[in-house]
Amino acid sequence: IETPESIGPYGARGIGEHPVLGVAPAILNAIYDAIGVDLYEVPISKEKILELIKDRTKEKEGV
Repeated sequence: IETPESIGPYGARGIGEHPVLGVAPAILNAIYDAIGVDLYEVPISKEKILELIKDRTKEKEGV
């Protein structure tokens, strides 16, 4: 999918920028695979991940 860059000439983007766009979603998907909780924002901290794990555990236990 082409997404024009608003500040680039003719909507162009630097050739090295496209590979960087998938890093954050890949990391969030890896976290989802590990703990089963969807994440939609970055940055994500280890404290936030631990909080999500605790919340998920409470939900499973029905607390």
